[in-house]
Amino acid sequence: MNKAIERGMHYGNNPYSIGAIGHDVGLLLQVPGAMAFLSVAIVLGSGEWTMLPGFLLTGVLGIGSGQFLLWSCQPCGPTAPYQAMITVALGWLLIALLGAIPLFVAAHLDTSLSNSMQVFRWPLNALFESMSGFTSTGLTMAQDPSTLPMSIQWWRTFTQWIGGVGVIVLALALFDPTEEDDSLYDAETRSTQFGESIQETARRIWAIFFGYTAFAIGTFSLSGMPIWESVNHGMTGIATGGFTITSNSFRDYDVTVKSVAIMITLLGAVNFVTHHALLVERRPSTVVRQSQFRAFIFLLAVGVIFLIILEVSRDLPPAFIDKIFQWTSALGTCGFSSVDLASWSQAALLFLTMGMLTGGMAGSTTGGLKLKRVIWLWKGVRWRLESLWLREDQTAQFRYDGKEVTDRHAMRHVGFAGILAFLYGLTLVTGALLLFLILGDGYILSDILFETASALGSVGLSVGITRPDLPAAAKGTLIFLMWLGRLEIIAVIILLTLPFVRVFRNRSGS
Repeated sequence: MNKAIERGMHYGNNPYSIGAIGHDVGLLLQVPGAMAFLSVAIVLGSGEWTMLPGFLLTGVLGIGSGQFLLWSCQPCGPTAPYQAMITVALGWLLIALLGAIPLFVAAHLDTSLSNSMQVFRWPLNALFESMSGFTSTGLTMAQDPSTLPMSIQWWRTFTQWIGGVGVIVLALALFDPTEEDDSLYDAETRSTQFGESIQETARRIWAIFFGYTAFAIGTFSLSGMPIWESVNHGMTGIATGGFTITSNSFRDYDVTVKSVAIMITLLGAVNFVTHHALLVERRPSTVVRQSQFRAFIFLLAVGVIFLIILEVSRDLPPAFIDKIFQWTSALGTCGFSSVDLASWSQAALLFLTMGMLTGGMAGSTTGGLKLKRVIWLWKGVRWRLESLWLREDQTAQFRYDGKEVTDRHAMRHVGFAGILAFLYGLTLVTGALLLFLILGDGYILSDILFETASALGSVGLSVGITRPDLPAAAKGTLIFLMWLGRLEIIAVIILLTLPFVRVFRNRSGS
């Protein structure tokens, strides 16, 4: 997204092309519509006929409204980067609303369904689940996902699988958007291109993702997991989503299955540039030079060791597999859980919170701030400290991925990473404060921060705060945090401040 912000204001004095925004939003709305029609096959196969109207309604509304916007809204000229961010923020919100329809309709049509399904009779619960799915977060209103109908289990999984890579990336792979450049691609927090064009890059990303999804499903199945569970957990695992179809996430699985889940989460947390370099270009040396990859391996090792030391210091038996599992799930922003986190120490939860906010590699399916930004911030701090020790005729050098970069290039990255880190910190504190005000003093600080970071970082781990009887205001806060976190805050800020900017421009006469 930093490219989208850095690119200019060279789009003239008409910064709000409603036609371009409407056209591309229409493009995006067809994605959940097509997903719903594809999901009808699961309804027919499972014989869950009461699920059918919700999927058909979603399909008709998604395709119908999308086609209407495509035909009625015609762009006039190129689309500015901030217009693309408005498109992305608005599109993701509308997609989440469409995704809630199958849950809401099914819960009303069949009152004999389980309690986990009946919670979706309330629109806010259905929207919460949909937003959590498409943002690949994993927080859920379903107390026992194993009792949900198969078609609803599939829908939750499908939303995370599509949302993990991104609706925009899918749309770019299938259709030709309005943009003549990579504005939409950047606006969905992606910037690396390894194809001849953005569309070619999007198609290669999905080809790699398809392959890893098949690998994840097959590996889970070979480890002893039933096939339906393998399909769902393979899709949500590689998308680092976190939705499961079991009662206790991964707590009841054996060490073999947990080990497979760790491997799949790691694959999802590594960026597609790395996968492309290994699978297509066959250049492993490129991977070793990547600062993000080295930092990711380092943080994985340090985190596991730290969590084990914490448990040993409390005279508890160190369950190595669970420490590895939970730290991988937090840093990889997956959301799978192999233990009851409410039983962990406050120090361990705070450490997991830092991992969730950091996230995996930029350009992967993970959420959080991303390691690329953290590395640039660290290099900025080190550059500043080194500068204090140098003589006047000496200068500190920036190096990234083994290459020297100019001070201007480096400070641009450091500056953007600093801005984003500030916004994440401010949003985390504000979100936690709101939850405190809503929930009262029934929870301690570390638990509130944990749940807030989980929503903001698109993770899905929970200490028990997220549940159906949560006050509506608290659910709304978490929904807003998930939306903010998936789009890395700035796109949502631009959308929400749009009316005020227009008023200001009108008053200033510009």
